Amino acid sequence: MDATVGARLVSWNPNERVAFRYGDGEGRVALAGDGDGDGDVALGWAPVRGFAHAPRSVAAVAFVATARGVVLDDAVAARVRDRYRRRQQRFRVVVDAHVGVRVGALRTGMVPLRLLCDDGVMAAGSPDGTAAGPMSKCQVLLFRVRWFSLN
Repeated sequence: MDATVGARLVSWNPNERVAFRYGDGEGRVALAGDGDGDGDVALGWAPVRGFAHAPRSVAAVAFVATARGVVLDDAVAARVRDRYRRRQQRFRVVVDAHVGVRVGALRTGMVPLRLLCDDGVMAAGSPDGTAAGPMSKCQVLLFRVRWFSLN
């Protein structure tokens, strides 16, 4: 199987004085398994560029992951084909990067950050070619510890 998947993560910073800066990282995309032992199917990774997230602003990070020649057994291939046709394929997105905080003139060092988004589903296409899917549940892990959930 060959696959190309585009992922976009949107974040809102509601703080009035706190700004964040994100370092370069990597994003990975996988087809989510159904819990019966089939497991996830990795669809590749892509570099994610760092950016500054100003106070009271919205930021979006996008990347395109590509996989070529992924070998699937018959049961998994049938499941993927069926869910793709019904636009019900679920995805798991993981982004690893570093984040730093700035409050006024005070800055912190960069710490490891992992953004883990599960249960994303394919966006339903529209006649004009745009697509908008439902929001996924995401968790933010600093130092590999779960601090809070974005639902």
